[in-house]
Amino acid sequence: MAHSNRMTFRQIVESTRMDAARAAWDRAKFASRLRHVEAVAGHRRNARRLGEWKVRAIRLAVSLAPEQIRLTIDDDYQIGLLSVRWPGHGRLHLPADVRLDSAV
Repeated sequence: MAHSNRMTFRQIVESTRMDAARAAWDRAKFASRLRHVEAVAGHRRNARRLGEWKVRAIRLAVSLAPEQIRLTIDDDYQIGLLSVRWPGHGRLHLPADVRLDSAV
C-alpha cells in the first residue's frame, strides 16, 4: 500500500501566506512612493487613489501576517499618524483615522 505525501490545501495556504504578505507590503510601499510623487506634482486625484491602494495593500498584509506587523501611533517621526511597522521590512504611515480591521 503506497502512501502519498501530498500537501493539504491548508498546508499550501500556510506555506504561501508570508510570501503573499510580503508582496502586499511591497505593493503598499510602491503605492506610497508614487503617491508622494503625484502629490508633489499637484495631481490630487491620482494621489488619493494611490493612497487608497496603499491602505488596501496594508490591510491585506496585516490580515496575512498579524503576528508580525505592529500598529502604533507614531510619536517620533510622523507624529500623530498611524505607524504600521513590520520588522525587517520598514514602516509605513497612514492618517490616524484609517481603520485597518475592516474586511480586505
